[in-house]
Amino acid sequence: MSTDESPSSRKQQLPTSSTSDAADVDAKRAKTEHDESPKLSSIDEDGVRAEKQLVRKEIRVKLKALSSDEIHEQSKKVWDKLVDLPVYKSAKSVGLFLSMPKSEISTEVILRHCVAGGKDIYVPQVGQNFENAHMELLKVIHSSNDTTGSNKEEKNNPDTSTASTPLFYESWPKNKWKIPEPPSSMPIEMAQPGDVDLLVVPGLAFDRLGNRLGQGKGYYDRFIERMSVNKPLKLVAVCLDCQLLESGRKIPVNHYDQQMQMILSPSETFSFVKDTTA
Repeated sequence: MSTDESPSSRKQQLPTSSTSDAADVDAKRAKTEHDESPKLSSIDEDGVRAEKQLVRKEIRVKLKALSSDEIHEQSKKVWDKLVDLPVYKSAKSVGLFLSMPKSEISTEVILRHCVAGGKDIYVPQVGQNFENAHMELLKVIHSSNDTTGSNKEEKNNPDTSTASTPLFYESWPKNKWKIPEPPSSMPIEMAQPGDVDLLVVPGLAFDRLGNRLGQGKGYYDRFIERMSVNKPLKLVAVCLDCQLLESGRKIPVNHYDQQMQMILSPSETFSFVKDTTA
């Protein structure tokens, strides 16, 4: 699909064949990427995979120990940082994930802030292609009644999680991880390279060098690669404090793992590019 298509030409009720083609490519890569690595032997690949699993197990235990109040408090601190970044302020469109019910930073606050500020929101859809490890970002088509958006306090204050107006996704169906996904009744407008000004990236763990560890399927790594064909996609990763590895520890990585440009935790901020506004 060309990058100069008009938005209206991309709206449809069913995914196009290009979506299927992209999913097929992701499926093939998911099955063969370890064998095709030019940097690591098969023994090294097995070692990296085993190390990743150990880190995942460690961080999942820490996340499960957090109370909902702790998650809410830490999430607010992260979003306070994000809304002050020039790259967020200037973004007309933002890619945002919808949080899992527990053990993950909550995105409700920042979603309300984006809606109130009039930003276009793109959210992940993976439910149709679990085994293919394929993800698309779909533009949210919602009515003005989905959240207030006209409240001055909501526009200026990211701490709007207590707002009584339902958000657009609250009535959406949920996937196998109980994460809401766009319903089939919503017009489909898939993100193409250049459509998303800023992608907010989740993860299971991060190190202080910009490396990210996901859940293990590679959804974001493949999506970021596909969306960066013309110019790098602007990436800001977000996490809770326990998801950031201690100084001196490094996430085990493969050649296909995408590095973050910035990482925001409640307590620390790391930038790995000179100018995050470019």
